[in-house]
Amino acid sequence: MFGGSFFFSNAAHGWNDIVDAPIDQAIARTSKRPIPRGAITPRAALVFTLSQGIGAGLFLLLLPSGSTIYAVPNIIGTIYYPWAKRHTNFAQLVLGWCLAWGIIMGSVAMGLKPFTGGPFGDRLLLQEKLWVQPSIACIFFASILWTIIYDTIYAHQDLKDDLKVGVKSIAVLFREQTKVLLWLVLGCMIALLTMAGLLENMGWQYYVIAAGGSAVSLGAMIANVELKDSASCWWWFRYGFWLAGSSIAGGLLSEYLLMAPRLYA
Repeated sequence: MFGGSFFFSNAAHGWNDIVDAPIDQAIARTSKRPIPRGAITPRAALVFTLSQGIGAGLFLLLLPSGSTIYAVPNIIGTIYYPWAKRHTNFAQLVLGWCLAWGIIMGSVAMGLKPFTGGPFGDRLLLQEKLWVQPSIACIFFASILWTIIYDTIYAHQDLKDDLKVGVKSIAVLFREQTKVLLWLVLGCMIALLTMAGLLENMGWQYYVIAAGGSAVSLGAMIANVELKDSASCWWWFRYGFWLAGSSIAGGLLSEYLLMAPRLYA
């Protein structure tokens, strides 16, 4: 998962920079990125992106048999994302889908079928109607909401330029009302994290670390960020992102460490 994520992330960023190059050139903050300033040619960037995509694909071979198909929705979403900001104000939702899909692939890597909740190779489950295991779905959608929060704050850095160029985003759509929306999104995110814990009968430490840590870190981000100040948006995006992610990962890790002695006894 780590190796595949490394290469896939490289490919996704490379592809995004190739498609976004004309927009990046028109925006002050991004005009110095490698392709707009001429440090890298689009052809060279494409070669790099394809090489990283191939690298990511090779890591899929290490996952359980039949799991490759689960990566297809993420590949499609990642290819489309650079155009999403041209087509819809909810580009952050598309990005959230792409990033949160790692949870689905992580479940696949553990030998689960996320859309039935069972293991690979179970013939009975193969005949069932597809459905997403509830606890996995809760973590998945919570992660999408997490992305919406931090990337909307990130988008406020370029709000004035985006309005001129025609780039769409939640920041463009809500502008002065962005914080009201983000508080609502945060509430839904914490509810989903809590529900995941309840569905899996997780211990109290999960709620404190994952749900509580996310609420505190993202709540501080929303309350303190100055959306009209690009430097403030960048600072909170850069550090608040890691605090929330560490909280979710830490809560899940704590549950695993407490379960491990019973699982492997």
